[in-house]
Amino acid sequence: MSKKFIWVLSILMFITLFWFIYTQIRWIVGAMEVTERQFVNLVNTSLQIIANEVEQEEIVSHITREAFSFDVDSLNYSKYKDSSLLNKTNSYANSNIIFIENVVNQTVRRKINIKDRLSKPIFEEKIKKVLKRHNINFSYEYAVATQSGKVYFQSENFDISSTDELFDVELYPNDLIYKEKHFLYIYFPNEKDDIFFTLPKVAFSTLFITLAIMTIFFVTIYIIMRQKKLSEMKNDFINNLTHELKTPISTISLASQMLKDEGIPAAEKDYKLISHIIDDETKRLGFQVEKILQMAILERGYVKFKEDEIDINKLLTNITNSFSIKIGYKGGKIEKQLDAQQDTIIGDELHITNVFYNLIDNAIKYSKDAPVITIKTLNCKENIIISVKDNGIGIKKDEQKRIFNKFYRIPTGDVHNVKGFGLGLSYVKRIVEEHKGKIYVTSQLSKGTTFNIELKTTEKLNK
Repeated sequence: MSKKFIWVLSILMFITLFWFIYTQIRWIVGAMEVTERQFVNLVNTSLQIIANEVEQEEIVSHITREAFSFDVDSLNYSKYKDSSLLNKTNSYANSNIIFIENVVNQTVRRKINIKDRLSKPIFEEKIKKVLKRHNINFSYEYAVATQSGKVYFQSENFDISSTDELFDVELYPNDLIYKEKHFLYIYFPNEKDDIFFTLPKVAFSTLFITLAIMTIFFVTIYIIMRQKKLSEMKNDFINNLTHELKTPISTISLASQMLKDEGIPAAEKDYKLISHIIDDETKRLGFQVEKILQMAILERGYVKFKEDEIDINKLLTNITNSFSIKIGYKGGKIEKQLDAQQDTIIGDELHITNVFYNLIDNAIKYSKDAPVITIKTLNCKENIIISVKDNGIGIKKDEQKRIFNKFYRIPTGDVHNVKGFGLGLSYVKRIVEEHKGKIYVTSQLSKGTTFNIELKTTEKLNK
Protein backbone atom coordinates (compact mmCIF):
# COMPACT_ATOMS: atom_id res chain seq x y z
CA MET A 1 0.00 0.00 0.00
CA SER A 2 1.62 3.24 -1.18
CA LYS A 3 1.84 6.36 0.94
CA LYS A 4 -0.13 8.30 -1.71
CA PHE A 5 -3.00 5.82 -1.53
CA ILE A 6 -3.05 6.05 2.27
CA TRP A 7 -3.23 9.84 2.14
CA VAL A 8 -6.03 9.80 -0.47
CA LEU A 9 -7.96 7.27 1.62
CA SER A 10 -7.41 9.35 4.75
CA ILE A 11 -8.63 12.53 3.07
CA LEU A 12 -11.77 10.80 1.74
CA MET A 13 -12.48 9.34 5.17
CA PHE A 14 -11.95 12.74 6.77
CA ILE A 15 -14.33 14.48 4.31
CA THR A 16 -16.98 11.81 4.88
CA LEU A 17 -16.59 12.01 8.64
CA PHE A 18 -16.70 15.82 8.57
CA TRP A 19 -19.92 15.81 6.53
CA PHE A 20 -21.48 13.24 8.86
CA ILE A 21 -20.52 15.25 11.95
CA TYR A 22 -21.77 18.49 10.34
CA THR A 23 -25.14 16.85 9.54
CA GLN A 24 -25.50 15.46 13.04
CA ILE A 25 -24.60 18.79 14.64
CA ARG A 26 -27.18 20.58 12.47
CA TRP A 27 -29.79 18.01 13.47
CA ILE A 28 -28.99 18.34 17.19
CA VAL A 29 -28.96 22.15 17.00
CA GLY A 30 -32.30 22.07 15.18
CA ALA A 31 -33.75 19.74 17.80
CA MET A 32 -32.55 22.07 20.55
CA GLU A 33 -34.12 25.09 18.83
CA VAL A 34 -37.47 23.31 18.50
CA THR A 35 -37.30 22.18 22.12
CA GLU A 36 -36.42 25.71 23.22
CA ARG A 37 -39.36 27.21 21.29
CA GLN A 38 -41.68 24.66 22.87
CA PHE A 39 -40.25 25.54 26.26
CA VAL A 40 -40.83 29.28 25.72
CA ASN A 41 -44.44 28.65 24.69
CA LEU A 42 -45.05 26.43 27.70
CA VAL A 43 -43.60 29.03 30.08
CA ASN A 44 -45.68 31.85 28.60
CA THR A 45 -48.82 29.70 28.74
CA SER A 46 -48.07 28.75 32.34
CA LEU A 47 -47.56 32.37 33.38
CA GLN A 48 -50.82 33.41 31.74
CA ILE A 49 -52.64 30.64 33.60
CA ILE A 50 -51.08 31.78 36.88
CA ALA A 51 -52.20 35.38 36.27
CA ASN A 52 -55.74 34.28 35.32
CA GLU A 53 -56.10 31.99 38.31
CA VAL A 54 -54.86 34.66 40.72
CA GLU A 55 -57.36 37.14 39.37
CA GLN A 56 -60.23 34.64 39.32
CA GLU A 57 -59.50 33.49 42.85
CA GLU A 58 -59.62 37.08 44.07
CA ILE A 59 -63.04 37.61 42.42
CA VAL A 60 -64.36 34.35 43.88
CA SER A 61 -63.05 35.41 47.27
CA HIS A 62 -64.91 38.73 47.04
CA ILE A 63 -68.14 37.02 45.94
CA THR A 64 -67.92 34.50 48.76
CA ARG A 65 -67.36 37.14 51.40
CA GLU A 66 -70.19 39.33 50.07
CA ALA A 67 -72.56 36.37 49.78
CA PHE A 68 -71.97 35.48 53.40
CA SER A 69 -72.51 39.11 54.46
CA PHE A 70 -75.64 39.35 52.31
CA ASP A 71 -77.23 36.26 53.86
CA VAL A 72 -76.71 37.64 57.34
CA ASP A 73 -78.16 41.03 56.40
CA SER A 74 -81.17 39.41 54.70
CA LEU A 75 -82.02 37.48 57.84
CA ASN A 76 -81.85 40.63 59.96
CA TYR A 77 -83.91 42.53 57.43
CA SER A 78 -86.75 39.97 57.39
CA LYS A 79 -87.34 40.42 61.12
CA TYR A 80 -88.45 44.03 60.76
CA LYS A 81 -90.00 44.34 57.26
CA ASP A 82 -93.48 43.55 56.08
CA SER A 83 -93.83 39.97 54.97
CA SER A 84 -96.16 40.64 52.10
CA LEU A 85 -95.23 39.12 48.72
CA LEU A 86 -94.79 42.53 47.13
CA ASN A 87 -92.51 43.74 49.86
CA LYS A 88 -90.50 40.53 49.68
CA THR A 89 -90.12 40.89 45.93
CA ASN A 90 -88.95 44.47 46.23
CA SER A 91 -86.57 43.61 49.04
CA TYR A 92 -85.01 40.75 47.09
CA ALA A 93 -84.56 42.95 44.02
CA ASN A 94 -82.98 45.70 46.05
CA SER A 95 -80.73 43.20 47.82
CA ASN A 96 -79.47 41.69 44.54
CA ILE A 97 -78.55 45.10 43.24
CA ILE A 98 -76.74 45.91 46.46
CA PHE A 99 -74.93 42.49 46.33
CA ILE A 100 -73.64 43.09 42.81
CA GLU A 101 -72.57 46.61 43.59
CA ASN A 102 -70.65 45.45 46.65
CA VAL A 103 -68.85 42.72 44.66
CA VAL A 104 -67.85 45.19 41.97
CA ASN A 105 -66.68 47.71 44.55
CA GLN A 106 -64.52 45.11 46.31
CA THR A 107 -63.07 43.97 42.98
CA VAL A 108 -61.97 47.37 41.77
CA ARG A 109 -61.30 49.18 45.03
CA ARG A 110 -57.79 50.43 45.81
CA LYS A 111 -55.57 48.31 48.06
CA ILE A 112 -52.62 49.54 50.02
CA ASN A 113 -50.19 47.29 48.03
CA ILE A 114 -50.14 43.98 46.29
CA LYS A 115 -49.04 42.15 49.43
CA ASP A 116 -52.65 42.60 50.67
CA ARG A 117 -53.88 40.77 47.60
CA LEU A 118 -51.30 37.96 47.35
CA SER A 119 -50.08 35.48 49.95
CA LYS A 120 -46.43 34.66 49.20
CA PRO A 121 -46.55 30.97 50.33
CA ILE A 122 -49.80 30.32 48.41
CA PHE A 123 -48.50 32.19 45.35
CA GLU A 124 -45.22 30.23 45.34
CA GLU A 125 -47.13 26.97 45.58
CA LYS A 126 -49.32 28.01 42.67
CA ILE A 127 -46.28 28.78 40.48
CA LYS A 128 -44.78 25.41 41.34
CA LYS A 129 -47.99 23.48 40.58
CA VAL A 130 -48.72 25.22 37.26
CA LEU A 131 -45.15 24.74 35.98
CA LYS A 132 -45.20 21.10 37.03
CA ARG A 133 -48.56 20.65 35.30
CA HIS A 134 -46.84 21.67 32.06
CA ASN A 135 -43.81 19.39 32.71
CA ILE A 136 -41.48 22.31 33.44
CA ASN A 137 -39.33 20.79 36.15
CA PHE A 138 -36.37 23.14 35.85
CA SER A 139 -35.01 25.26 38.67
CA TYR A 140 -36.29 28.86 38.54
CA GLU A 141 -36.16 32.23 40.27
CA TYR A 142 -39.10 34.65 40.43
CA ALA A 143 -40.16 38.09 41.66
CA VAL A 144 -43.34 40.17 41.88
CA ALA A 145 -42.55 43.78 41.06
CA THR A 146 -43.75 46.92 39.32
CA GLN A 147 -42.50 48.21 35.98
CA SER A 148 -40.49 50.84 37.83
CA GLY A 149 -38.55 48.09 39.60
CA LYS A 150 -40.15 48.13 43.02
CA VAL A 151 -40.03 44.55 44.28
CA TYR A 152 -42.73 43.32 46.65
CA PHE A 153 -41.42 39.81 47.16
CA GLN A 154 -39.09 37.42 45.38
CA SER A 155 -37.30 34.07 45.57
CA GLU A 156 -34.06 33.87 47.53
CA ASN A 157 -31.62 33.99 44.59
CA PHE A 158 -33.55 36.21 42.18
CA ASP A 159 -31.25 38.62 40.30
CA ILE A 160 -32.87 41.13 37.98
CA SER A 161 -29.51 41.68 36.25
CA SER A 162 -29.22 38.01 35.27
CA THR A 163 -28.34 37.34 31.63
CA ASP A 164 -30.85 34.48 31.45
CA GLU A 165 -34.03 35.01 29.42
CA LEU A 166 -36.58 36.80 31.60
CA PHE A 167 -40.26 35.86 31.23
CA ASP A 168 -43.04 38.09 32.59
CA VAL A 169 -46.81 38.35 32.85
CA GLU A 170 -49.04 41.15 34.12
CA LEU A 171 -50.94 40.43 37.32
CA TYR A 172 -54.52 41.73 37.62
CA PRO A 173 -54.59 43.11 34.06
CA ASN A 174 -58.29 44.07 34.44
CA ASP A 175 -57.68 46.18 37.53
CA LEU A 176 -59.07 49.66 36.71
CA ILE A 177 -57.96 51.45 39.86
CA TYR A 178 -54.24 50.76 40.14
CA LYS A 179 -52.28 53.18 37.99
CA GLU A 180 -48.99 51.21 38.18
CA LYS A 181 -49.05 47.70 36.80
CA HIS A 182 -47.66 44.69 38.63
CA PHE A 183 -45.80 41.84 36.98
CA LEU A 184 -44.60 38.34 37.76
CA TYR A 185 -41.01 37.95 36.54
CA ILE A 186 -39.41 34.50 36.23
CA TYR A 187 -36.23 33.06 34.72
CA PHE A 188 -34.51 29.66 34.61
CA PRO A 189 -30.77 29.82 35.55
CA ASN A 190 -29.86 26.50 33.92
CA GLU A 191 -32.24 26.74 30.99
CA LYS A 192 -29.75 25.82 28.23
CA ASP A 193 -28.32 22.85 30.08
CA ASP A 194 -31.75 21.63 31.17
CA ILE A 195 -33.12 21.89 27.64
CA PHE A 196 -30.10 19.98 26.29
CA PHE A 197 -30.65 17.13 28.71
CA THR A 198 -34.35 16.96 27.86
CA LEU A 199 -33.57 16.20 24.22
CA PRO A 200 -34.89 12.86 22.98
CA LYS A 201 -32.77 9.81 23.65
CA VAL A 202 -32.13 9.51 19.93
CA ALA A 203 -30.15 12.79 20.07
CA PHE A 204 -27.84 11.42 22.74
CA SER A 205 -27.55 8.15 20.83
CA THR A 206 -26.57 10.10 17.73
CA LEU A 207 -24.03 12.11 19.69
CA PHE A 208 -22.53 8.96 21.17
CA ILE A 209 -22.36 7.24 17.78
CA THR A 210 -20.71 10.32 16.28
CA LEU A 211 -18.04 10.39 18.98
CA ALA A 212 -17.50 6.64 18.59
CA ILE A 213 -17.06 6.99 14.81
CA MET A 214 -14.63 9.89 15.30
CA THR A 215 -12.59 7.82 17.76
CA ILE A 216 -12.55 4.80 15.45
CA PHE A 217 -11.57 7.02 12.52
CA PHE A 218 -8.59 8.61 14.24
CA VAL A 219 -7.46 5.30 15.76
CA THR A 220 -7.67 3.70 12.31
CA ILE A 221 -5.62 6.49 10.73
CA TYR A 222 -3.08 6.23 13.55
CA ILE A 223 -2.77 2.46 13.12
CA ILE A 224 -2.43 2.78 9.34
CA MET A 225 0.28 5.41 9.63
CA ARG A 226 2.02 3.44 12.38
CA GLN A 227 1.95 0.25 10.32
CA LYS A 228 3.27 2.20 7.35
CA LYS A 229 6.08 3.55 9.50
CA LEU A 230 6.86 0.08 10.85
CA SER A 231 6.89 -1.26 7.32
CA GLU A 232 9.39 1.40 6.27
CA MET A 233 11.52 0.71 9.34
CA LYS A 234 11.43 -3.01 8.60
CA ASN A 235 12.55 -2.39 5.03
CA ASP A 236 15.35 -0.12 6.26
CA PHE A 237 16.37 -2.80 8.76
CA ILE A 238 16.50 -5.48 6.06
CA ASN A 239 18.55 -3.20 3.80
CA ASN A 240 20.97 -2.37 6.62
CA LEU A 241 21.15 -6.00 7.68
CA THR A 242 21.94 -7.06 4.10
CA HIS A 243 24.66 -4.44 3.88
CA GLU A 244 26.17 -5.22 7.27
CA LEU A 245 26.27 -8.95 6.57
CA LYS A 246 27.31 -8.65 2.96
CA THR A 247 30.45 -6.63 3.69
CA PRO A 248 32.21 -9.17 5.95
CA ILE A 249 31.04 -12.05 3.78
CA SER A 250 32.51 -10.35 0.69
CA THR A 251 35.80 -9.72 2.52
CA ILE A 252 36.04 -13.33 3.70
CA SER A 253 35.21 -14.53 0.19
CA LEU A 254 37.92 -12.32 -1.32
CA ALA A 255 40.49 -13.54 1.22
CA SER A 256 39.64 -17.17 0.52
CA GLN A 257 39.97 -16.60 -3.22
CA MET A 258 43.43 -15.15 -2.65
CA LEU A 259 44.40 -18.33 -0.80
CA LYS A 260 43.04 -20.50 -3.62
CA ASP A 261 44.50 -18.43 -6.47
CA GLU A 262 47.24 -20.62 -7.99
CA GLY A 263 48.44 -17.72 -10.10
CA ILE A 264 49.91 -16.07 -7.00
CA PRO A 265 53.12 -17.73 -5.82
CA ALA A 266 52.95 -19.11 -2.30
CA ALA A 267 55.90 -17.00 -1.29
CA GLU A 268 53.99 -13.84 -2.15
CA LYS A 269 50.92 -14.82 -0.17
CA ASP A 270 50.79 -13.21 3.25
CA TYR A 271 49.03 -16.03 5.07
CA LYS A 272 49.24 -14.24 8.42
CA LEU A 273 47.54 -11.10 7.09
CA ILE A 274 44.89 -13.05 5.21
CA SER A 275 44.08 -15.24 8.22
CA HIS A 276 43.89 -12.12 10.40
CA ILE A 277 41.43 -10.53 7.95
CA ILE A 278 39.30 -13.67 7.88
CA ASP A 279 39.34 -13.87 11.68
CA ASP A 280 38.34 -10.20 12.12
CA GLU A 281 35.54 -10.36 9.56
CA THR A 282 34.25 -13.61 11.03
CA LYS A 283 34.08 -11.99 14.48
CA ARG A 284 32.39 -8.96 12.99
CA LEU A 285 29.84 -11.15 11.26
CA GLY A 286 29.26 -13.11 14.45
CA PHE A 287 28.84 -9.89 16.44
CA GLN A 288 26.17 -8.59 14.07
CA VAL A 289 24.24 -11.86 14.18
CA GLU A 290 24.60 -12.02 17.97
CA LYS A 291 23.23 -8.48 18.32
CA ILE A 292 20.09 -9.41 16.40
CA LEU A 293 19.64 -12.65 18.32
CA GLN A 294 20.13 -10.93 21.67
CA MET A 295 17.50 -8.32 20.82
CA ALA A 296 15.04 -11.02 19.78
CA ILE A 297 15.71 -12.93 23.01
CA LEU A 298 15.22 -9.75 25.04
CA GLU A 299 11.88 -9.09 23.35
CA ARG A 300 10.66 -12.56 24.24
CA GLY A 301 11.86 -12.23 27.83
CA TYR A 302 14.06 -15.35 27.73
CA VAL A 303 17.24 -13.65 28.99
CA LYS A 304 18.39 -14.45 32.50
CA PHE A 305 20.73 -11.74 33.71
CA LYS A 306 23.73 -12.52 35.84
CA GLU A 307 24.23 -10.73 39.13
CA ASP A 308 27.87 -9.62 39.16
CA GLU A 309 29.51 -6.90 41.18
CA ILE A 310 30.56 -4.32 38.62
CA ASP A 311 33.01 -1.49 39.24
CA ILE A 312 31.63 1.17 36.88
CA ASN A 313 34.71 3.44 36.91
CA LYS A 314 37.00 0.52 36.08
CA LEU A 315 34.61 -0.76 33.43
CA LEU A 316 34.44 2.64 31.71
CA THR A 317 38.24 2.94 31.78
CA ASN A 318 38.61 -0.41 30.00
CA ILE A 319 35.94 0.49 27.40
CA THR A 320 37.47 3.88 26.60
CA ASN A 321 40.90 2.28 26.22
CA SER A 322 39.50 -0.08 23.60
CA PHE A 323 38.22 2.95 21.64
CA SER A 324 41.49 4.88 21.86
CA ILE A 325 42.85 3.73 18.48
CA LYS A 326 39.54 4.26 16.65
CA ILE A 327 38.93 7.75 18.03
CA GLY A 328 42.60 8.68 17.61
CA TYR A 329 42.37 7.75 13.92
CA LYS A 330 39.60 10.37 13.55
CA GLY A 331 41.66 12.99 15.38
CA GLY A 332 39.41 13.01 18.44
CA LYS A 333 39.76 12.27 22.14
CA ILE A 334 37.90 10.88 25.15
CA GLU A 335 37.89 12.85 28.38
CA LYS A 336 37.09 11.08 31.66
CA GLN A 337 35.83 12.61 34.91
CA LEU A 338 35.10 9.55 37.02
CA ASP A 339 34.24 11.27 40.32
CA ALA A 340 31.79 8.75 41.77
CA GLN A 341 33.08 7.46 45.12
CA GLN A 342 30.57 4.61 45.31
CA ASP A 343 30.59 3.03 41.86
CA THR A 344 29.74 -0.62 42.49
CA ILE A 345 26.48 -1.97 41.10
CA ILE A 346 24.93 -5.42 40.79
CA GLY A 347 24.22 -6.45 37.20
CA ASP A 348 25.17 -8.43 34.12
CA GLU A 349 28.64 -7.23 33.16
CA LEU A 350 28.36 -8.30 29.52
CA HIS A 351 25.15 -6.35 28.91
CA ILE A 352 26.25 -3.32 30.93
CA THR A 353 29.47 -3.27 28.89
CA ASN A 354 27.41 -3.37 25.68
CA VAL A 355 25.33 -0.41 26.91
CA PHE A 356 28.33 1.91 27.22
CA TYR A 357 29.99 0.44 24.15
CA ASN A 358 26.89 1.37 22.09
CA LEU A 359 26.72 4.90 23.51
CA ILE A 360 30.40 5.64 22.87
CA ASP A 361 30.28 4.03 19.42
CA ASN A 362 27.27 6.22 18.50
CA ALA A 363 29.07 9.30 19.80
CA ILE A 364 31.94 8.57 17.43
CA LYS A 365 29.75 7.65 14.44
CA TYR A 366 27.56 10.77 14.65
CA SER A 367 30.40 13.26 14.92
CA LYS A 368 31.10 15.45 11.89
CA ASP A 369 34.44 16.77 13.05
CA ALA A 370 37.05 15.32 15.37
CA PRO A 371 34.93 13.69 18.11
CA VAL A 372 35.36 14.95 21.66
CA ILE A 373 33.61 12.64 24.09
CA THR A 374 33.30 13.38 27.80
CA ILE A 375 32.43 10.59 30.24
CA LYS A 376 31.50 11.50 33.80
CA THR A 377 30.38 9.61 36.87
CA LEU A 378 28.98 11.08 40.07
CA ASN A 379 26.89 9.98 43.01
CA CYS A 380 23.38 11.17 43.79
CA LYS A 381 22.02 9.77 47.07
CA GLU A 382 22.21 5.97 46.67
CA ASN A 383 22.64 6.07 42.88
CA ILE A 384 25.43 6.54 40.40
CA ILE A 385 24.89 8.73 37.35
CA ILE A 386 26.95 8.03 34.24
CA SER A 387 27.06 10.76 31.60
CA VAL A 388 28.24 10.27 27.99
CA LYS A 389 28.50 13.60 26.16
CA ASP A 390 29.60 14.23 22.56
CA ASN A 391 30.05 17.16 20.18
CA GLY A 392 28.16 15.49 17.34
CA ILE A 393 25.36 16.52 15.01
CA GLY A 394 22.73 16.51 17.76
CA ILE A 395 19.13 15.27 17.75
CA LYS A 396 15.99 17.26 16.95
CA LYS A 397 13.49 17.75 19.74
CA ASP A 398 10.73 15.70 18.09
CA GLU A 399 13.17 12.86 17.32
CA GLN A 400 14.39 12.56 20.91
CA LYS A 401 11.16 10.77 21.83
CA ARG A 402 11.68 8.12 19.13
CA ILE A 403 15.38 7.33 19.31
CA PHE A 404 14.78 4.45 21.76
CA ASN A 405 12.25 2.79 19.43
CA LYS A 406 13.31 -0.41 17.79
CA PHE A 407 14.63 -0.02 14.20
CA TYR A 408 14.54 3.78 14.45
CA ARG A 409 17.62 5.50 13.05
CA ILE A 410 18.46 9.16 13.44
CA PRO A 411 18.62 11.02 10.11
CA THR A 412 22.26 11.90 9.54
CA GLY A 413 21.99 14.72 7.02
CA ASP A 414 25.25 14.79 5.06
CA VAL A 415 26.88 12.13 7.26
CA HIS A 416 26.71 9.13 4.93
CA ASN A 417 29.01 6.65 6.62
CA VAL A 418 26.72 5.80 9.57
CA LYS A 419 25.79 2.13 9.54
CA GLY A 420 23.64 0.02 11.81
CA PHE A 421 20.31 -1.70 12.36
CA GLY A 422 18.53 0.88 14.52
CA LEU A 423 18.70 -1.53 17.47
CA GLY A 424 21.47 0.02 19.55
CA LEU A 425 19.55 2.58 21.63
CA SER A 426 16.53 0.30 21.91
CA TYR A 427 18.84 -2.34 23.37
CA VAL A 428 20.48 0.22 25.68
CA LYS A 429 17.16 1.38 27.12
CA ARG A 430 15.93 -2.18 27.61
CA ILE A 431 19.10 -3.24 29.47
CA VAL A 432 19.07 -0.14 31.71
CA GLU A 433 15.42 -0.73 32.62
CA GLU A 434 16.06 -4.41 33.29
CA HIS A 435 18.66 -3.24 35.83
CA LYS A 436 16.03 -0.98 37.50
CA GLY A 437 17.72 2.10 36.11
CA LYS A 438 16.74 5.15 34.05
CA ILE A 439 18.16 6.77 30.94
CA TYR A 440 17.71 10.37 29.80
CA VAL A 441 18.79 12.29 26.72
CA THR A 442 19.40 16.00 26.15
CA SER A 443 20.53 17.35 22.81
CA GLN A 444 20.87 20.41 20.60
CA LEU A 445 21.34 20.40 16.85
CA SER A 446 24.97 20.90 15.80
CA LYS A 447 26.02 21.15 19.47
CA GLY A 448 26.00 17.53 20.58
CA THR A 449 24.10 15.05 22.69
CA THR A 450 24.31 13.87 26.30
CA PHE A 451 23.01 10.52 27.59
CA ASN A 452 22.61 10.18 31.36
CA ILE A 453 22.16 6.75 32.95
CA GLU A 454 21.12 6.37 36.59
CA LEU A 455 21.77 3.04 38.35
CA LYS A 456 21.45 1.96 41.98
CA THR A 457 24.69 1.27 43.86
CA THR A 458 25.28 -1.55 46.34
CA GLU A 459 26.04 0.68 49.35
CA LYS A 460 24.61 3.83 50.83
CA LEU A 461 26.75 6.93 50.58
CA ASN A 462 28.41 8.24 53.71
CA LYS A 463 26.66 11.37 54.88
